[in-house]
Amino acid sequence: MKKPSIANLILFCVSIFFAFFLGEFLVRSIVPTEQSISDPILGYRMNPELERWDDNGFRNESIPEIADIVAIGDSQTEGNNAPVQDAWPQTLQRMSGARVYQMAVGGYGPVHYLYLVDQALEFKPKAVLVGFYAGNDLPESFGLAHFNEYWSRFRDPDFKVANSSTSSPSVRTQLQQGVNPGSFSFKLFQVRRWIRSKSQLYTFIGRSTRAIREKLNLANSYEERVEKTNQLLTERPELGFFYPVEPIDTVISPPSRLGAINLEDPNIAEGWRIAQTAFLEMASKLSNQHVILVIGMIPTKEMVYGTFMVETGQDMSDSLRNFMRHEERLRREFFAFCTNNDIHCVDTLPLLVDGLKKNVKIYPGEIDGHPIGDGYRLIAQSYYEYLRNFLLLSR
Repeated sequence: MKKPSIANLILFCVSIFFAFFLGEFLVRSIVPTEQSISDPILGYRMNPELERWDDNGFRNESIPEIADIVAIGDSQTEGNNAPVQDAWPQTLQRMSGARVYQMAVGGYGPVHYLYLVDQALEFKPKAVLVGFYAGNDLPESFGLAHFNEYWSRFRDPDFKVANSSTSSPSVRTQLQQGVNPGSFSFKLFQVRRWIRSKSQLYTFIGRSTRAIREKLNLANSYEERVEKTNQLLTERPELGFFYPVEPIDTVISPPSRLGAINLEDPNIAEGWRIAQTAFLEMASKLSNQHVILVIGMIPTKEMVYGTFMVETGQDMSDSLRNFMRHEERLRREFFAFCTNNDIHCVDTLPLLVDGLKKNVKIYPGEIDGHPIGDGYRLIAQSYYEYLRNFLLLSR
C-alpha cells in the first residue's frame, strides 16, 4: 500500500506542476496580461494589446489625426483612480471644446516627456501641456538619465550617485496593506507580490477573481483596507495620520513622499537639474515649430492638505510641516525657473486647496496620492483658466 500511495502523490504533484505551466503558457500565448512592454529608450511602454491603451500605448478612447492640444505626463495625467473620460486632459477637452490627445504613462518623468515631444508634434498641436508631478518626477528623471545609456548626455560627469537616506520605500506598502513590516501578513504580501511579478497566470487569475474574492471575504475590500490602515496609523503615528473630516477624509503620509521632493538629497537635486535641462530642450524644440509649451505643477496630496490646513487654521504635525518646507522650496525653484526662461507654467495647487475648502472629495480615503474624478477636474480647470487668460483658447 505504501508504494502505490507514494506513486500517486508523485503523480499528483507532477500533474499540478504540468497544469500550472500549461496554464502559464496559454495565458502568455492567448491573453495579453503584461501591462507594459520593454523599450530601450523609455525603459517601457504600455501594451497596446490591452483595452486600457490605444494603439500608441496611451490612454485615449481614440486617436485623432490632428489635436489642438497634446498633454504629456505620468500617472497623474494618465488619470489613475478615474475612468478615462475623467482624466484631466479629457476633462479639459470637454471644458474648452479643443481636441486634446493625452500621451501619459505612469512612472515617466521630464526626460521621457522630452522624448515624446516629437511624437506629439505629429498631431500638429497648437500647444503641448506637461503635467509635472512633484511627487516623483525628479527621481524618475534621475533614474532614466543615470541608469539608461541612451540618456547619458544628461549626466553630470562629476556627479557621484549617492545613497539616499530620506526615503522610506516600504512605508507606502505598509499603509496600503495596513500591516506592520514584521508581521506574517506583510511577509505573505511580499511573497504574493513576487509571484505576481513572475507569473502572468497568477496575475490573470487574481484580477479576474478580485470581485468574487471580496464577496466571499477572501480578499479585503477597499473599506477594509482603509480601516486596517487607520488602525496601523494609530499604532504607528510616525508613518502618517488619518485626516478624519468627511467627506474629505484621507490618509496623509509625509514620510512616504519626502524622499522624492527633498532637494537636500544629492540624487534629487541632480534629478531637478536634469528635469530643467529636459524642459529647456522641450521649450526650444516646440518654439521652433511655433507650438506653445505649458508646464503645470501638480502637487502631492500632502502639500494640498498641508496648505489647506494652514489656510484654515488647523494644527499639523511636525512631520507634515517639514514636508511642506521641502515641497515649497521645490515650488519656488520651479516657478523661478519658468519666469527666468519665459516658459508658461500653471500652478494647480490653489484650485485643489479651494476644492477641499468646499468639501469636495478630490483624493481617495486611502494613502494613494492620485486624485479621483473631481480632483482631475480641478487640475483641468487650472489649465483651462490659464490658457483662456492667455488667449490660447478661443472659447
